[in-house]
Amino acid sequence: MRFFLFGAAVCSLLALHSCTPSASSEFVAEQNFSLEGPLFEGPNSGQASISQAFSQWLEEQGLTRDDIVSVQVKEVILVNTSNPTEGLISDAGLTFAGGDLEMTQVAVLNPVPSSAAGAKLTTGTEANITPFLKLNEFIVLLDLGLANDLDDNLEATVKMKFEVTYKAKES
Repeated sequence: MRFFLFGAAVCSLLALHSCTPSASSEFVAEQNFSLEGPLFEGPNSGQASISQAFSQWLEEQGLTRDDIVSVQVKEVILVNTSNPTEGLISDAGLTFAGGDLEMTQVAVLNPVPSSAAGAKLTTGTEANITPFLKLNEFIVLLDLGLANDLDDNLEATVKMKFEVTYKAKES
């Protein structure tokens, strides 16, 4: 009988915990990446941080990192490059890295259309990026596969949209 009562109490607590009200909002970040030349055919990487932009967004929303329930990547667009040479970029990927967390690829496009001025990368719902956005600092890596060597630097801009689910504030 005691075991039954204990089990019922645990189930009740779990049900109450899962009913914690939550809300969601969109966080949009636009980040410039600079890959310093000369660059060679094949994979090349640039890195940047959106941590400060996310911290500012949290502050504007009246939230803290502890309020975050989950974060999902909704869209990643490679919007331009300094060298719009047709067919220069063959593939693109976006990866998050930071802390003791395993690097996680969040978006990829292979092949990148040769005539694309902007390219929408495919995002994966299975990529768990919530732990990265709970860190004070993490790195975003842009991996670009080049079809040819390039003597110059390569500038790229990436627009990212995230859906952030957080604990709703009680009124």
